[in-house]
Amino acid sequence: MAFKCLARLTRQKDAGSPSLPQGVRIYAVGDIHGRLDLLDALAEQIRADLVSAPPEVMTIFLGDYVDRGPASAGVLDRLSRGDFPTPIYALRGNHEEVLLRFLDDGTVLDGWRGFGGIETLRSYGVDVTEAMRGAGYDLARKSLLARMPPGHRLFLE
Repeated sequence: MAFKCLARLTRQKDAGSPSLPQGVRIYAVGDIHGRLDLLDALAEQIRADLVSAPPEVMTIFLGDYVDRGPASAGVLDRLSRGDFPTPIYALRGNHEEVLLRFLDDGTVLDGWRGFGGIETLRSYGVDVTEAMRGAGYDLARKSLLARMPPGHRLFLE
C-alpha cells in the first residue's frame, strides 16, 4: 500500500519541452560585464539571425552589464539608448545594484573594487589612483556622478 502511494506521489506527467507561443523568438543575454566588444558582436549575430525570425522578436538582458571589462560606460550607453537590433527588456543584476548603492554611498567602493568597480570607474574616466590604495572613495563617487550621463542612471534604476 505504501509503495502504491509513493509511486502515485512521485509520478509526474510529462509537461513537454518548454516553448514559446508560435511566432515569438526571445534572445536572452546575461553577464556582459563591461565587454562592449562582445555586445557589439552579439548584436551583429542577432541582426543576421533576424532574417529567419518570426514576427515577434525581443531580447531580454539578464543583468550584470558593468564591472570587470574595460567598457562598462559604453555598454550602459548602448543599452540605455536601446541601440539593439530588437526591442530590449533589461533586468538589473547584482553588479548594477552595487553601482547604484555606490552613487549614494562612497564607502561601498571598499567592497566593490574587489569585483570590478575600479574597471567601471575607469570606463567613465574617473581617476582611480587613490581608490586603488583604499582611499578617496567619496571623491571617486563625486567624479562618477559628474561624468555619468543621466540616462545611464535612469536605465540602472
